Amino acid sequence: HLDPRRQTAACAARDGASASCLYHTSRAFDDHAILNTMASTIPYSTFIGSHDPYPVLEGTPGRIHQIRGAVPDAAVSQPPEPGKWSFHEIVAHLADCELMFQSRLRLILFEDQPRLPSFDQAKWTSGWSREQEPYDETFERFAVLRRSTIRLLRNTPESDLRRTGIHTERGLI
Repeated sequence: HLDPRRQTAACAARDGASASCLYHTSRAFDDHAILNTMASTIPYSTFIGSHDPYPVLEGTPGRIHQIRGAVPDAAVSQPPEPGKWSFHEIVAHLADCELMFQSRLRLILFEDQPRLPSFDQAKWTSGWSREQEPYDETFERFAVLRRSTIRLLRNTPESDLRRTGIHTERGLI
């Protein structure tokens, strides 16, 4: 079973690489078998390793804001090349991931062995385009959800962070 805080930061570690999604997290793993299992289940976990995940989780909105400052306004909604997501679409994807992962975290914490839904990011991205959400609102949605997730994780007893759920694609997590 994978500790929720570690999983959250594993996806959040992608923040440094492109931006971030969030899954539940944990403090530190000394057990290489658990790390290897997590790396096969959540590839971004290699960015966190055995480090404290909270700096990544807490720093992601600021890092996105910093990167946004270097992106010309006209380029925020323009994909860098055909078939790639724009900066705005990436942040929208992160907000959607945060929503889904926090929902899964809450299911794990508040229910016994819940079924955890997957989602098709391509369908969510095309659906999101109908919403026509301005970039500033997309970023704020991500930042608010991230703060809420961190608050939930920080206030959850260690024993509850060992709870599990059944992901529809990945099995027991």
